[in-house]
Amino acid sequence: MNAMVETDSKRLIIKGLVSSLLPFTLIYFYFTVIKVLCVDTLRFNGTSLYVYLTYTMLLSYIIINYVRVLNDNKVTTFDRFPFTYHDISRDKRIDASMAVKEQVINKQVKDKIVCAHCFVYKPPRSTHCKECGRCFLKRVSHCYFMETCVGFHNQKFFVLFLISLLVHNAFIIIAFIIALKTVPLYRMVAQKQNQEYRLVFREHFIISVIVAFVEIPPSLWFLVFHLYLILRNETNLERKALNLYRMGSNALDYIFTQGLITLNTPNLSRNIANPYFLNFRKNFREVFGDNIWEWALPTYSTKGNGTEFEMNYAEEELKAKTLTPAIPEQFE
Repeated sequence: MNAMVETDSKRLIIKGLVSSLLPFTLIYFYFTVIKVLCVDTLRFNGTSLYVYLTYTMLLSYIIINYVRVLNDNKVTTFDRFPFTYHDISRDKRIDASMAVKEQVINKQVKDKIVCAHCFVYKPPRSTHCKECGRCFLKRVSHCYFMETCVGFHNQKFFVLFLISLLVHNAFIIIAFIIALKTVPLYRMVAQKQNQEYRLVFREHFIISVIVAFVEIPPSLWFLVFHLYLILRNETNLERKALNLYRMGSNALDYIFTQGLITLNTPNLSRNIANPYFLNFRKNFREVFGDNIWEWALPTYSTKGNGTEFEMNYAEEELKAKTLTPAIPEQFE
């Protein structure tokens, strides 16, 4: 028992350290840009004012998106459907909003699909996260560096955060390399302090450039990966299921609760097997919205409610395929 508690404690400490890396590096970058570069090195001349304003706006944009990614208030299935499996069985619905009640009553909580871990109704595309201990609507993946799930409620902000972080790191690298090469030594500090400060100046700038370089590959990988999922209208688990399906395996077909793939229909193209694939443009707008002016803003513009999704087939078509027996080719 003590060993389990100790293991859990170590795991929590490691998770805390990993999730604190990003905030710590941003604080260090802020110190090097504002204090070391703008104040101590450039002494707030015209160039430093431009650097200060540009960096402050960029960092503010990063922080806003970072906070919005972490804001998971009212986005779990328990928040949307606050009743257990037993409540569903007895047709009791506790503190559910009128919209949720109406939806549940109309659909009769189809097949009573509930999570085996938190015993809450699971709408299509929602899955349980063992790290968070909750089910999220259209859960895409878990981000260990932010210690939160990326899903229906925050995928747009996560992508904006990654883009702004890449721009931020590029800004750090360019600004510090230029400063190291072009800033005259007499601008740094008084003459008697030149040698000592020169070491501190170069030390901070070189460390910042190295850290910025190190952050770029994982940030770029996550950005490309999530843009791929958005354009394909897939979650990470759906991506794995479709990959297996295309290789002839039905091991993860249970991930889908809608679409032709639920009928074990063989040899479907990936775009048809995934019932949520519309086209690249529509898939992108499902997450970022129809208003192009909102795409870059840290405002909520994702379409839908996270429980129902537009699909590439009609419900009547699926019912017809379910009820109509297949006709052998020799009789066609």
